[in-house]
Amino acid sequence: MSTSLLVSHEVVIHAAPEKVWEVLIHPHFIRQWDDVPEDFGQAPLTLGSVMEWPGYAKLTVAEFELAERS
Repeated sequence: MSTSLLVSHEVVIHAAPEKVWEVLIHPHFIRQWDDVPEDFGQAPLTLGSVMEWPGYAKLTVAEFELAERS
């Protein structure tokens, strides 16, 4: 039998939603707080963007709600 676990965490960020969005989608900023594949480049994440760490993991942006949540 499998058990589902749910983890929830909330963070309050005192910044304009547009600034937070920039930090979440631009590799320049992502590299400051997470590992990005060396060959990923500088293009912002968009729907369908793929980040791949060969032999380890692959991340594909499957949902993208540009600046719709605050």
